[in-house]
Formats: sequence, C-alpha cells, structure tokens
Amino acid sequence: MLVHKIKIVILSLFGILVLSNGNAQQIFYSQSLKNLYWSLPEACLVMDAAMTDTIVLCNDIVFEDTVPLIYRWDENHILEHIGCRFLQNDSISGNDVIIRFIERELLEALLSNDINQTLTTYRENGLSVLLNNAPVNRSLLQNKRQLLNLLKSNNGITINYDGKNYDVKLFCTNGRELSFNFKPDSELLSGMDKKERDIKLATQLKNHCATKVDVTKPDYSYLQLLRDTIYVDKGSSFMIPQINSDLFYVKADSAYNLALDKSLIAESFANALLIPVRNNYKINITHRIYGKVVKKYTVEYCLQ
Repeated sequence: MLVHKIKIVILSLFGILVLSNGNAQQIFYSQSLKNLYWSLPEACLVMDAAMTDTIVLCNDIVFEDTVPLIYRWDENHILEHIGCRFLQNDSISGNDVIIRFIERELLEALLSNDINQTLTTYRENGLSVLLNNAPVNRSLLQNKRQLLNLLKSNNGITINYDGKNYDVKLFCTNGRELSFNFKPDSELLSGMDKKERDIKLATQLKNHCATKVDVTKPDYSYLQLLRDTIYVDKGSSFMIPQINSDLFYVKADSAYNLALDKSLIAESFANALLIPVRNNYKINITHRIYGKVVKKYTVEYCLQ
C-alpha cells in the first residue's frame, strides 16, 4: 500500500511515464525505454518489479532461437533498463552504464526490421559498430540469427576510454571482434533526454534510503591534506573527476573524524551521500529542471 502511494505522488509531481496492460502496471523514466518495452513480444514482457536483475529467455524475437533479456528496476520499482544479456557473468565492474548501453543497442538491433533506419540512427548518434575493424554490414543486421550467434559466442570484453571516445570490443569465436565506438554523451548512454534525466534524479533523491554497511576505517597514512585540518581519502571517479567517492576527515589532535558539521557543508554532504552517518540530517535541495522549472524539496536521513 505504501509503495502504491509513493508511486502516485511521484507520478503527480514529475510526470513519469505509465502504461497499463489489464491490471498490470509498468512505470518508466523515459519514452525510448517505454517504446522498447512494448516492442517486445508479449510472452517476453515482465510486469512485476523485482529487487534484483531478472533474466528472461525469450523465444519469440529470433526464429528458432533464444534471446536472453535482462530487466532492471530501481529502488522505486521503476523499470530503468532492458537489454540483450551478452555477458555470461558480471566480470566488468564499474562500467554498468556502458554495459547497459551496449545491451540496449543489441536488443534494438535484434528487434529492428528497418535496417536503413538502424544505420541512420547509428550515424546520427555518432555510434560506429565494427566487425573485425570494418563497418558492420547490412547482412549481419538483417540476419538476426547470425547476429545472435555472434553474441552467444562472446568470450571476453574490453572497455577503453581515451578521454574522448569509448572503444568497446566483444571477443567472439574464430578470432572475430564486434566493436562499438562512441562518445561519452549522457543522452546517448542513458537513453534519456535532459528532462527525463532530471525527473529520474529528483525521484531517486526524494526516495533514497541508505543501506546499512560496515564502513572500513581508512589507512590514515594515505589521507591527503586538503586545507587546514581537512583531509581527503581519495576514492574512485566515474567518467569525470568531479563525480567521485572521496571521503573527508577533520583532524583534531591525533584523531581523524568524518566531516559532519554545518561549517563544512560540501564535505559533510559528500560524506552523507556515501556512508551511513551517525546523526540525522536534512538537505534542502533547489533543483532547476530542464525548461526553467524549479523544484524544491527536502531529503531527510533515511536508513534501511
């Protein structure tokens, strides 16, 4: 009941896309994902939100063959990803956005009956798809079974980024390589426009609860002096240095304590987003959404 009420609030505030099928209901952040979902054969649709990834073996996309589909919902029970599962396991960590993008593009290719439109979309998006370093030919995109067999023979993957472009290679049998080259464009990788990304961010911030975890104390000898008595434990970054998992500490005498004080707003905010903190907090957010819309809301401390 509580989940249902939350959904109603989210829909009224942010206009998230909803489509109904009988008594079932599916909610989306983006128009493109909604279109992709309803392009699938009915037998392959999953209506109920799961708390973990759901793998479905679909027999109705490629004649006399099985396509492994992956569904993923977020903590708000909103479907945020569908794709063709080409990896046998989660061997590539820290590259979820890239993997999901490739999974989604592969599913689009398997579902498409308009090869000219597929190739036009690739050009418009600045996406190059290569087979053995040559542009992928029309026959591979037309022959869904051949493309699927190529994906099923995948036995490795590399993801390289040179600061300007991503180069993703799938290594298949007989020395074949299926490559994807593209720029780190947010709209391309997420499948959402600016307005849809704003809606997703606002929804997830408003309803986020941290999961209790054991925080490992850092090796204080590796802390870097930021200024005065403020030190930083450098974490990993995602795509740009400003998006990172840095933690901030205040040194008092010989002890180091996590920065959690109003006098250190930026450092305390960063810490509160990353780890369960010992005291309650409220964060007042002014969110300037695409289209000059301004939303104001408060995010409170919440621990599952």
